[in-house]
Amino acid sequence: MKTLHDKDIDLALIQETKLSKETIIGYRVIRQDRETGRRGCRVEEEKTPGGGILILVKDGLPYIERKPHSRHPDDTTTEIQTVEVDIGGKKLRVTNVYIPPIRQCKGDQREQKFEAEYLPWKYTDIIAGDMNAHAKEWDKTSSEDKMGRDIADCVENNRFNVLNNGQPTYLSRSHEVTSTPDVTLAKNMRRATAEWRRLDHTGTENIPINITVKFGSQAKVVV
Repeated sequence: MKTLHDKDIDLALIQETKLSKETIIGYRVIRQDRETGRRGCRVEEEKTPGGGILILVKDGLPYIERKPHSRHPDDTTTEIQTVEVDIGGKKLRVTNVYIPPIRQCKGDQREQKFEAEYLPWKYTDIIAGDMNAHAKEWDKTSSEDKMGRDIADCVENNRFNVLNNGQPTYLSRSHEVTSTPDVTLAKNMRRATAEWRRLDHTGTENIPINITVKFGSQAKVVV
């Protein structure tokens, strides 16, 4: 968690937490534990449950957790949460998303019911996370898939922008393969700009992303 303090992060969106403790010095933890395991049953019945997402909010930054979280009624695997923070009187709604990869094998009995149109396009300003979806708008190395195309179409239809700059966000050291499963989407916000960049990823395969949202010269939030 050294990066949180070194980069003066206001909000941290984390997927696949496998969280064992709730205390992060200097931050409030908003966690959402995984509901459905690979065998298609409640995650507490799994031998290795894992998973879960969380948002860390820096101490002193006013926030509200927004509910309910938007997803298809039959979707039991997508993990999603939204917070609204107040930065010097400016409101910013940020949504954290994890869409787990569902594999066609005996050990994975889940069904992929994700529908891009159910993401909270009308009720948030930034949607970011590990979506395991690929489209030419953000991934230059992987083949486009249906989920990626559906998300990209919703981005255009809802007047969002893809913040990714074309750099991969995942590096498989064992297979020497790069891809971009992590996507950052931002609404066209009046009087606000958003910048996207990768952080140092020494020792990790998933590359951490840094987003800075600036409201003129008066306020900013770092994610």
